[in-house]
Amino acid sequence: MCGIAGILSKEQHKYCSNHIRRMIGIISHRGPDDEGVYCDENVLLGHKRLAVLDIKSGHQPMFSSDKRHIIVYNGEIYNYLDLRRHLEAKGHVFKTHSDTEVLLSWIIKYGIEGLSALNGMFAFALWDSQKGRLLLARDRLGIKPLYYVEQDGDVFFSSEIKAILPFISNKEANLQTIYEFVTFQNVLSEHTFFKDVQKLLPGTWLSWDRSGKKVGLYWDISFERNYNVSFEDCVEEYKSVLEESVNRHLIADVPVGTHLSGGIDSSTIAIITAKYLGQHANTFTGAFTDAGYYDERIGSRAVASKIKAAAHEVEITAKDYLDNIGQVIYHLDEPTLGTGALPQYMVAKLVSQSVKVVLSGHGGDEMFAGYQVNKVALLKEVWNKNPWKTVHTLCGIRMDEWTRVLYFLIYPFFCPEVRHGLYIMTPKGRRSSFLTEDFLAQNEGFDPFEILSGYVEGKNLLPGEKLMTLYLKTYLPTLLSQEDKVSMAHSVETRTPLCDNHLITLACKYPLHIKLWKNSLKSITKEAMRGQLPDVIYKLPKRGFPTPFAKWFREEPVQSFMQDLLFDNKTRQRGIIDVSYFKKIFNKNQRSKVDSLYDYERANLLYSASVIELWFRTFIDNPHPQPVC
Repeated sequence: MCGIAGILSKEQHKYCSNHIRRMIGIISHRGPDDEGVYCDENVLLGHKRLAVLDIKSGHQPMFSSDKRHIIVYNGEIYNYLDLRRHLEAKGHVFKTHSDTEVLLSWIIKYGIEGLSALNGMFAFALWDSQKGRLLLARDRLGIKPLYYVEQDGDVFFSSEIKAILPFISNKEANLQTIYEFVTFQNVLSEHTFFKDVQKLLPGTWLSWDRSGKKVGLYWDISFERNYNVSFEDCVEEYKSVLEESVNRHLIADVPVGTHLSGGIDSSTIAIITAKYLGQHANTFTGAFTDAGYYDERIGSRAVASKIKAAAHEVEITAKDYLDNIGQVIYHLDEPTLGTGALPQYMVAKLVSQSVKVVLSGHGGDEMFAGYQVNKVALLKEVWNKNPWKTVHTLCGIRMDEWTRVLYFLIYPFFCPEVRHGLYIMTPKGRRSSFLTEDFLAQNEGFDPFEILSGYVEGKNLLPGEKLMTLYLKTYLPTLLSQEDKVSMAHSVETRTPLCDNHLITLACKYPLHIKLWKNSLKSITKEAMRGQLPDVIYKLPKRGFPTPFAKWFREEPVQSFMQDLLFDNKTRQRGIIDVSYFKKIFNKNQRSKVDSLYDYERANLLYSASVIELWFRTFIDNPHPQPVC
C-alpha cells in the first residue's frame, strides 16, 4: 500500500526531481516507510511506501532487468504467487519476493491483455522508455484511487488530487460535478470537484505515447443467467470461495486485524480471519456515545467474545466531529458518499495504534443483495415471469423493511428519477430548494441521470442485474476509495476480501431469487455462516453506519460551528447553496426532540451542504490547501 505520483512532459527537462518530491511529499501519509523517485528527460515518477510485503526489497520505482520499464504501484496483487509461478515456468528469474516485481514482469510480458488476470486492488503507472509510453491502470472496482490532469501538453497523476494541485494553473470548482453530488450524494462520472482533474475509472487503462492518448476498458461486469443452480449448492460454493479469499487477503509481513461493526459482513470476515490467526486476532469497532440505535456494539462484542479476539473500540463524540471533520475533507480531496467518512476516519486512527493492515466487510451488500431495494427488483422480476407469484414475494417482506420497499416500489410513478432503483438524495424539487437559482441556471440542460442510464440502458438487463451493475459501477467504488483515503490518512492498508475477483464472478452468476432465498437479505452469506455467527447477529436490523448528526447539530458547540459555516456572508456570496432554505432546515432540526426518519434526512442535507462549503474553504479559497477547523 503506497502513494504514487508522476509527470509526463512534452518538453525535455522541464521538470526536475524537486517537482516530483514535492508531489510525493504532499501524500507522505500514504507511505511513511520509504520513498523513491525516477527522472529522465520527459518523465518523472515518485513513490511513497507503506511496507507490507517483502519489507526489505520492495523499493520503488522498480526497474525491469534491462532498465527499459519502470513502475510505481499502489496496492496488493493477491494472486501474485500464482502469477509468479506461471512466469517462472516460462523461464523468468525473480530478484525479490515482492508482488511489485511480479506485476512489472507480468505486464511486460502480456501487456494490457494481462490486466484481466490480476486479482487485487491496484493503481499503477508503467513507463516504457523505449516506446516513450506511459500506462496507467486501476483495479476492477476502483479500490485504489488514481487521478490525472492534462495541461498544456503535460500530464500529472497521483493517488490523491492534492498532490496535483500545485501544478494546476487555474484551480476552479467543477459546477456540474457539484450538481451531480447534490443529486446522488456521490460523483458517478469520471469528473471530480476540480474542473480540470479527472479520475481513472475502475477497470480502465489509460496511456500516452508518441501517437497520442488512448483509453480502454479491460474489465466490465457481465452476468451468467444460471437458473438451474440450487440454493444449497450456491451456499457451499460461496463458503469455499469466501474462505479462500480471506486467506489470500491475510498475506502480509506485518500484523493484520479486522473491522467489526456488528453487521453480517464484517462479522463474517472477523470469524473466518480468526480461524487463520487464532489468538492473534484483533478487531476494531467504532461506536457513538449516543446509545440505542446508534450503538451496534451488542453485535460486535458478541463476535469478538466468540473468537476471543483483542477487541479495540473507539467512542465517537460530537467533539470528535469538530476536531476531525476538516481533516476528513482534506484527506478525501472532495465530498463523498454519506456521513460515514468521519467514523471510518476515527476507526482508522484506532487501527493505526495496533496494526498496519485491516480487513473490511465492504462489498457484501452490493453484490449479495444486502439492501431492501433488492426486494423491489425481485418483485419486478417475479411479476415479469408470473404476476401471481408476486403475492408470495410480498408476504415475505418484513415489517421493518416496508418503508424502504414502498419508497422504491411506488415513488418512481411520481418521480421517474428513481427508475433505476438507486436512492436519490435530492429529487428535482428538492434540488431546486438546495441550490440557488443562479447556480441552477448555470447548469440548465445538464442531466446527471444520463450517467446512470449509460451504465444500464440498452443492455437487456434484468432489474436485479441493473441494480447490481449500478452499485458496482458507481456507489461501491466511491465507498471503497473513501475507505482507502481515510485509512491511508493514518498509514493503514484496508483490504476487502468480499471484493475478490472470484466472489465478483459468483455474485454475477447467482440469480436474485437465490440471493434473496425465502425473502431474506443476504441469504447466501447468512446460511454459509450458520452455526458460526452468534445468534444475535441474525436478529439485528440492517442499519449501515448510522450517525447521530441530527442530535449533534442541535447541541453546542457543533450548533454554532454549523451556523458559522452555512450562514455567513462567505457562503452566501459563493452562490451555490440556498442559505435561506438551509436556515429553515436547520431550525426544524433544532425544534425536533426525538430523532426520526425526517430528522435523519434533514441532518443528511445539512451535512452535505456543510461538506461542500468545507471543501471550498479547504481547496479553493486557500492557495495552499490545508484542513479547516
